[in-house]
Amino acid sequence: MCSDNFLFPLGGVDNSRQLGGIPVAGDKKVKSGVLFRTAALSRLTPAAAEKIISANIKYVVDFRSVFEAAKAPDISVEGVKYVNAEVFRFAYEDDPSFVSMRCVGALSEIAFLDEQALLDKRLYTQILSKPLSVEGYKKFFSVLLSMGEGEGVIFHCSGGKDRTGIAAMLILTALGASKEDIIKDYLLTNSVNAALIAETKKLISSLTCDESVVHKATVVRFAVDKESILEAYACLEAEYGSVENYLRSAIGLTDSDFRSLRAKFCVVG
Repeated sequence: MCSDNFLFPLGGVDNSRQLGGIPVAGDKKVKSGVLFRTAALSRLTPAAAEKIISANIKYVVDFRSVFEAAKAPDISVEGVKYVNAEVFRFAYEDDPSFVSMRCVGALSEIAFLDEQALLDKRLYTQILSKPLSVEGYKKFFSVLLSMGEGEGVIFHCSGGKDRTGIAAMLILTALGASKEDIIKDYLLTNSVNAALIAETKKLISSLTCDESVVHKATVVRFAVDKESILEAYACLEAEYGSVENYLRSAIGLTDSDFRSLRAKFCVVG
């Protein structure tokens, strides 16, 4: 799962990789070059934009809130349709006292990190328990089902690890991947972001001795842990019995949808 074949380096974009090659049901695997998960595209370089065009990526699905996306909008790419499918809003976004300070980017970053650290492993339960997430992930699957043969999609949030990690869990479940392989993909974030985590930790440690600040600026921001994705599984299993049942009952996927997704995104292994 840590093969370089999974990497899809994009200039200015963190945590960029594809799902191609992951084993799925029926002795098949996820088709390469169609499902890409990344961090936000707000610093996408011109060369990376050309790479997206060359890869025939036709859609970008952004799970960030409308406010997050407006604060750091994705760089648009010619011929690529952008879809905002927000699945979660942090409490600070609805705080009137914060709204008046939205022009100060640093404040939103601090508020985001503080709240994410506070939520810790409960973040995934908070995301999945809200109707907004159902609507956002419905939009995601609507895009997947509408894609033409050979077209690719990038799906992302801010760091490409939490909201995006849940999205990857959902589509991989729909394609018939095992829980073990889904967790391996989820944890790959730590390998892909290893250099970024080390560099950021070195920089922040040179500015402060407060370990909580260092932790929030590195681990909370760029890393993942197995307990979090297991929390997502537990949340959906408790409410729906299984992730597949969630896809059917909440997202509304039909047997025909499952067949369509597998025909479109899976190949013989």
